[in-house]
Amino acid sequence: MTFFEVFAGLSGATAVVAGAFGAHALKDKLNPHQAASWSTATQYQLVHSVALLFISSRVPLTGAAYFASAAFATGITLFSGSIYGLCLLNAGNPVRKLLGPTTPLGGLSFIFGWVALAIAATRNSLKEAERVAAERRSQQALRYQTWKNGEASEHNNLGYGKKN
Repeated sequence: MTFFEVFAGLSGATAVVAGAFGAHALKDKLNPHQAASWSTATQYQLVHSVALLFISSRVPLTGAAYFASAAFATGITLFSGSIYGLCLLNAGNPVRKLLGPTTPLGGLSFIFGWVALAIAATRNSLKEAERVAAERRSQQALRYQTWKNGEASEHNNLGYGKKN
């Protein structure tokens, strides 16, 4: 199990806890804007946790796939974490000045992660297409060699050549 798989699992669990906490314990403590922000943070955290779990468990974590995983983990931490902090801290708290600019950085991390995931998927698709094409070329070369040697038969779909 990789770091990103563990991170995704813990992040998903935390998102569910944060959603429940926001819906119940904070229901009367957050204003409507804060409640909407809290809900957005939990939704983004959960969606990106699932995406991170998918990437880290299905795709070799190299290149763009690794970057996408790191970007999603960073985005979860910065985006959702900063929104949670902004909702929980009082208006005069100096930490809020640090958290405010952190939220869009987390959002950018999410965007970079999705772009990197698209790049990784494209590269994997191209590799698969190259593998299939190479396999076809190999089969065609084998058929040609069989035909050239006069070993064609009905079994190799050529239907011509020397008959014994």
